Amino acid sequence: MGKQSADTGVALPWHRQILMRAGLGLALGVLVVALMQGLPAPAPQDRALAALPDHAAVALAPAAKASASLHVPTLAVRDSSTPVATAPQSAWPKVAIVIDDLGLNHAKTLRAIALKGPLTLAFLPYGHGLGGLAARARAAGHELFVHLPMEPKQSDRDPGPHALRVGMAPAALAHDIAWNLGRFDGFVGVNNHMGSRFTEDSAAMAQLFDALRARGLAFLDSRTTAQSAGPWLAVRRGLAYGERDVFLDNERAAPALDAQLAELERRARAQGTAIAIGHPHAVTLAALESWIAALPEKRIALVPVSAIIHARGSPLWRLAYDRGVAVSQLAPGSK
Repeated sequence: MGKQSADTGVALPWHRQILMRAGLGLALGVLVVALMQGLPAPAPQDRALAALPDHAAVALAPAAKASASLHVPTLAVRDSSTPVATAPQSAWPKVAIVIDDLGLNHAKTLRAIALKGPLTLAFLPYGHGLGGLAARARAAGHELFVHLPMEPKQSDRDPGPHALRVGMAPAALAHDIAWNLGRFDGFVGVNNHMGSRFTEDSAAMAQLFDALRARGLAFLDSRTTAQSAGPWLAVRRGLAYGERDVFLDNERAAPALDAQLAELERRARAQGTAIAIGHPHAVTLAALESWIAALPEKRIALVPVSAIIHARGSPLWRLAYDRGVAVSQLAPGSK
């Protein structure tokens, strides 16, 4: 039966009803396109940004003002035309795998990039061909970090050229920070290469954190020392900050790696999240390949490390969890 016209009350034949509805749909579509064309274009993605969870690149935005009170930096969503790492949206425990020391050995770096992700790949700034390798890693869906060389306590260990060292003049330290952060594009944070001495020095770390915050970058503390100045400094500087839970390959043997991966799973189930750091050793990459493939059966989600830093929120999360107290109950400066 035909439908009555709202203007005349006259019933319209069925074929005219179809044409009328199609015409209304087309007009609505034209109107939407016209409105969208009037919107401003997305801001271009700056060099220190890369993909975080979901299909939009997420920049760790710097806080407007440093504060002695707890401040968790906000996240600013930006559009991206490049493939990105996607974090599964589920209630499963979440783990992040960071692979350090990339960029020195081309074959090992490509092997790490070939792993199913999303992983967080940390490139040494004095590596070779970093621009091309970083682009391949992002195209494969991985997140990028700078593996920032820092002074260790052991005088016989060399962190490499342009390493950040305790006692550097502020101008010299600023120069080397800028050099290390200018070697490739697309990263969202940094973690320390060595650095057991540097990360204990509050003055040196404060200058680094201010530089990272100004660029909207996160800091992942590899925890090469238990006395890191990082957590409380990150609070005062308003910096997105996280800490490693497990080292995977201090012992380069398959049974030891399996044990560390099991420990990572245990921590993820207990804490809700867990972060591991490994290196591009053949035994490590082989273990990760099979372990990652089995994660869906274990109901564990693999995510970029920035997703866990954001989920944990407070730079003091690790300290509070280990003590079994709320962040608000921690005494200022406690370790």
